[in-house]
Amino acid sequence: MNTDTTPPDFWSHVDVAGGPDACWPWMLRRHVRGYGRLSYKGFRAYAHVVAFVSSGGVLTPDRPWVLHSCDNPCCCNPRHLRAGTPKDNADDREKRCRSKKRARSDFSLMVKRSGTSTPYFGVSARGKRFRAYFNAGRNQVFIGTFDTAIEAAHARDAAVMIEYGGKMALNFPVPK
Repeated sequence: MNTDTTPPDFWSHVDVAGGPDACWPWMLRRHVRGYGRLSYKGFRAYAHVVAFVSSGGVLTPDRPWVLHSCDNPCCCNPRHLRAGTPKDNADDREKRCRSKKRARSDFSLMVKRSGTSTPYFGVSARGKRFRAYFNAGRNQVFIGTFDTAIEAAHARDAAVMIEYGGKMALNFPVPK
């Protein structure tokens, strides 16, 4: 790991509990589009970029972007990250059927999640437990209360998949 560019406690803010092949979500501050954000030595950075570079990934002038293979913007698992170009990113978007219209609807859902105290969509802390829910129009649908935020996030994703077939933003996107 490159310790010169990695904050000392960086990996302690990444949830690696899912194992080596799962998404590793950034647990602190996020950009409105879901990307993990941090400040280090006076600079702002995306968490997935820091994860990629600190794990030995190299960004070059011809491949300056870090792309996700999992479509989960908060994921910091180096196995899900690769260097690429804006064109590679656009090609991935087309290949995975993520049109501009879909991206806008996902963006609006991410903005509506303000006020939660966890980094997951549709999960809020209630004392030492976590409440899972999703919004259906003007109504909020309560799913249940869980011991961990990850359990609540998985339950919320399962309920959204049943109700909307994945047309709503997910915490752990399902590969297509």
